[in-house]
Amino acid sequence: ITFSGYPGEAVTIDAQFIYRIGFEVEGDYIHITNIAFTRAKRFGIHTTDALAIHISDVEAYMNADLDTAFPAIFVEYNSHDCLLERIHAHHNGVGISIGGPNNPWPAYCPNVPTNAPTNCIRAYPDVPVPGKPNNCVVQNSLIHDNFRGDYEGSDGLYFGYVDNGVARNNVIYGNIDDGIDMLASVNGI
Repeated sequence: ITFSGYPGEAVTIDAQFIYRIGFEVEGDYIHITNIAFTRAKRFGIHTTDALAIHISDVEAYMNADLDTAFPAIFVEYNSHDCLLERIHAHHNGVGISIGGPNNPWPAYCPNVPTNAPTNCIRAYPDVPVPGKPNNCVVQNSLIHDNFRGDYEGSDGLYFGYVDNGVARNNVIYGNIDDGIDMLASVNGI
């Protein structure tokens, strides 16, 4: 499925009056291209449980409420084989985040040690166990000036709990915290 602006025309999704997320993706083989996303209270684009997501030629700006570090584009749990290219992310809480800042277990396993997923499965057998994003590439993108208000945790490009995250040929500058943060990533380059 492709979501695209008509060639030669500018399409903007202004999420100012939407509760949290400008565009939510929970499907497979989705291509989002030639669209701008702005003023979402949390995420301009959010993917979870997505396979083969392709986001290209997208501008994401002024997403996240002031003093928060929500990313303009957030690829989250169980998303695999993601390609983000030619993204222009600026003036957001965080530019692009692949994977969350925390191990997914605590959110799904309250009061269970974070290093004990088998305990989680025993304690909550009906709760699906989230997986980390895997095989995600961010390339040929411009990511700059991401900070909202006084919050000092704003990265340009953030790889959280991710397996095989790749960042290449990006221009990243002027973000209030790190340009690229590969915290807790496995095989990230």
